[in-house]
Amino acid sequence: MSTSTRLSRAFAACPHIPVDSATRFVFMSDCHRGLGDGADDFAQNVPLWHAAMEHYWRGDYTYFELGDGDELWENHNFSQILEAHRETFAMLERFHRAGRFHMLYGNHDIVKRSAKWREKNLQGCVALNSRLCVPFFEGLRINEAIILDDDDGRKYYLCHGHQADIFNSTLWRVTRFAVHTVWVPLEIFGMREPFRVHEHPKRLDKIEQRLADWSKSQGAILIAGHTHRAYWNGSAGTGYANDGCCVHPGEITALELTGGKLHLVQWRVRSRADGGLYAGRVVA
Repeated sequence: MSTSTRLSRAFAACPHIPVDSATRFVFMSDCHRGLGDGADDFAQNVPLWHAAMEHYWRGDYTYFELGDGDELWENHNFSQILEAHRETFAMLERFHRAGRFHMLYGNHDIVKRSAKWREKNLQGCVALNSRLCVPFFEGLRINEAIILDDDDGRKYYLCHGHQADIFNSTLWRVTRFAVHTVWVPLEIFGMREPFRVHEHPKRLDKIEQRLADWSKSQGAILIAGHTHRAYWNGSAGTGYANDGCCVHPGEITALELTGGKLHLVQWRVRSRADGGLYAGRVVA
């Protein structure tokens, strides 16, 4: 199955959300929330992520998580991830209860598309930022793709982007098995996992070109993640955009849609003249 076919199928029956000039949306992906240990790339950026999310909460943004929010290839037990990141999930629940949260799945959390998995992990009550048991993600839909319909006729197609990568889409079960059983132990000795597209520039370029070609064929803007490389050329019409990731040391990237325009932003830990640290937001 080709990239075009996989992407077209993903968007064939996906939800549509209206967009207008008052819309405030923020897109992030590839948090890869893990167990809070040395192998958890998100753990180092938790304070930065929370600072960014507080900004988006106060600014009345709706948050879209475009896949690979949780690292469910290396870690198969979601309850352990939940325990390690209770405050992060409390923030997500806060957005969800306000009707301001949309979750897509990527290749590393593709199991979220299973109704059986959602029933087991996302129903009932859990302890989040306190030891009190509260309802968790009630009624949350987890989609492969979403289309945003602008009131001027423009469309934004949202997906994780693994659909352009056969090893992480059609062959995801084989790849997940290899990662969990072979490459996780070998990482201790410094060996690179061959399926991490962001660590292999030539594969990354090919995948991004496939995504860009598809967006051009649709005459729309395609917003994805997966490659961990943030990108937007500022075009007002069509094109490919990538929100980057949340796992580079001391840096989080995101895309914001405000006033009918898409902006690439970077959050970094910065210092004041007095030596104090703060989370700084820069528009690229």
